Amino acid sequence: MEEVDIIEMICGMIWIVGIAIGCLSCRTQVASADPEGDLRAIQEIRQRYSDFLTLSRAPVEDNRLRREVAQFDDDVQSLLGRQILDKSDPLYGTFGDVTDERSHMLTHSGLWARSVRTLALAYSTPASRYHHSDEILQSIAFALKGYGRWVYPGCPKPANWWAWDIGMPMNLVDAYILLQNSLSVAQADFLRDTLKHLVRTGVQKGLGANAIWVAWIQFRFGMSVDNLDYVQWGYETLNRQSQISAQSGDGIKPDYSYHFHAPGMNMGYGVSHYADISRYLFLTQGTPYAMQEPSVHVRWYLEYIRWLVFRDADDLYAYGRAGTRTDGKERAAIILESTLPLVALDSPDHEEIVADCKRLLADVPEFFSLLHASEQLTVEKSRVAPAVLEGFRYYPYSSCGIWRGRDFMGTVRLDSPRNKKWFSIHNENLLGHRIADGHLPLWVDGFETAGGVLPCQDWERLSGITGAAGFVLPRESLGQSTLSGGVSLENKYGLAAMELIVKPAQDGATLSARKSYLFLPDAAICLVSDACVSPSTAAAVPYTVLAQIPWNLPDKRPGLTLDGKELPLIEDKEWTQAFQWLHFRERGLVNLMPRDIHLTWQTTTSPWSRINQIMAPDREMDRLYTCSFLVAEHVHSCTDALAYAVLPARTAKEVARWARRQPVEILRCDASVHSIRVQLDRRRTLTGVVFFEPGELDGVAASEKPCIMLWCDPSDKVTVPLDVTQQNI
Repeated sequence: MEEVDIIEMICGMIWIVGIAIGCLSCRTQVASADPEGDLRAIQEIRQRYSDFLTLSRAPVEDNRLRREVAQFDDDVQSLLGRQILDKSDPLYGTFGDVTDERSHMLTHSGLWARSVRTLALAYSTPASRYHHSDEILQSIAFALKGYGRWVYPGCPKPANWWAWDIGMPMNLVDAYILLQNSLSVAQADFLRDTLKHLVRTGVQKGLGANAIWVAWIQFRFGMSVDNLDYVQWGYETLNRQSQISAQSGDGIKPDYSYHFHAPGMNMGYGVSHYADISRYLFLTQGTPYAMQEPSVHVRWYLEYIRWLVFRDADDLYAYGRAGTRTDGKERAAIILESTLPLVALDSPDHEEIVADCKRLLADVPEFFSLLHASEQLTVEKSRVAPAVLEGFRYYPYSSCGIWRGRDFMGTVRLDSPRNKKWFSIHNENLLGHRIADGHLPLWVDGFETAGGVLPCQDWERLSGITGAAGFVLPRESLGQSTLSGGVSLENKYGLAAMELIVKPAQDGATLSARKSYLFLPDAAICLVSDACVSPSTAAAVPYTVLAQIPWNLPDKRPGLTLDGKELPLIEDKEWTQAFQWLHFRERGLVNLMPRDIHLTWQTTTSPWSRINQIMAPDREMDRLYTCSFLVAEHVHSCTDALAYAVLPARTAKEVARWARRQPVEILRCDASVHSIRVQLDRRRTLTGVVFFEPGELDGVAASEKPCIMLWCDPSDKVTVPLDVTQQNI
């Protein structure tokens, strides 16, 4: 996956608001059959792109820009200091990141080329102190010669195809665009011919995000050498891969969620797709190569992308294999940087994009300086009030729901054939298969997954999941739960449910449970019934995790409040007791069926290799504190029902008040039906019913197939089949 430098992103955002005013007046032209006209168009786009990369249209007087460029220059200075300049050294000219053809930065990722691109940016950026520096040009010449022993015109391409087709050329093509008139003839020819050897030819098909990378590389290479064939190949692929895809396959689904590498949500690749297309939309607007249907991308943002971002963090659990590479703050910044170009698009959704862009930027303190700049994008439309996301959205093609409030974000993921095998590729995110059986993570302060806390989680105790002690989950045999689905009502309330079924690939016990989640503006009501391991064993007792709250603040020891009593948290303490309500770190939990609950306070230190084998196995984290508590054991197996409420962004007093008021009534929670009634106010009630089997409850019937029903007024009842073929878009 392409990595984007944070400094470059922030500078790019400032540059965009400088050039967007001029682009607002552009209108998409009809594609011309005139080659000379097309050539002039790509030359114009090339100049726009060069200006974009080098911040040439950015306000140089902006203090934040100055600070960011100064930091970028310091990084360039550090890079120059790492270059090996001893001519007797076999690695002469390189930056010490490649030792032979087996080096990760060479034939696995190809990201050695990022150093060449960084130097090209420093040389070409007017605000940089290295602008037109002979030292930089000489360093680039040394680097091309040093790495040129492995990468050259006609060279072999061993190991990972991604390194050769994407990792290297995506960086080298930018360097060539910036430097082709500054390098010597021999150096420019070498770089051009090397790129011609690396860049794919032809229209790319069926590769989703990878096809986008290849196509954007093709387009840039074509416009750098005035080759309309490459430009056309890239243009056709970028358009094809940016449309709504079929129910199966990679790309943007009809519900606007994103799949890649087999069924299941994968925003690790989706964010890269989003970033490249947003940039392409912006740079080609008003030319014959403008995107044919930009509205698809705009709706993708409005209906899905923005739902994943909360303050300055995003949902790491939606990233598939990439979720365990780093924390969510960098990718949240990428989404924000990639959204700003959409503000300049002339689309029917312009006002909503402008408003939401302001909301996103307002939520992130480090982007405060852009608020005034974004106002300049439009005069009348700048008065649109920032939007606040609230409500529940269910994405049937990904078996996932996103729950948003003014001060929190939550998600729920259900096990189904739609997310089978999405969890791990190339030995990354090895434990990620646990998050698809009812995982209910919450973000309140935006730092829940920051700082590397992920590997220190107890992945057998993730919030909301159901498991069993001693039961080994078959990583390659998931997606067995065909009864799963969800629905939203008034874009405000939601109901999701599934029958969890996990059976090992070989003969053995089967873990099962029936689970449902009702989402309100201030609480999520969770029900679990029929939890069992069959054939049952004394050792394999099912459990459901009511909450696990990972945190990485070892200098602070927050207390736990149970039924109004504050308790100190002592390392590695366990206890079992009944309680009505609990509060911890702006989160509340109310026990709707009072019973003894097993609680654990635990501190852990974990190596990255536990969840990600491509990382160095000896990489240890600093001591991180993981609150792994509220584990409800289903002692009586299938007859032991469980009901609890999760209240995010609440104080202890607010949780206590909610528990006393008790607006929720559990009408039924057994193997056949889950039914909940909520008193919303004095006049309105909300009723949710899940029929896991055809049946009847208080005059409400599901006579033919399992289904979900949700209503405030019976005349507005929403009914969704609870099976694998549902299409509730």
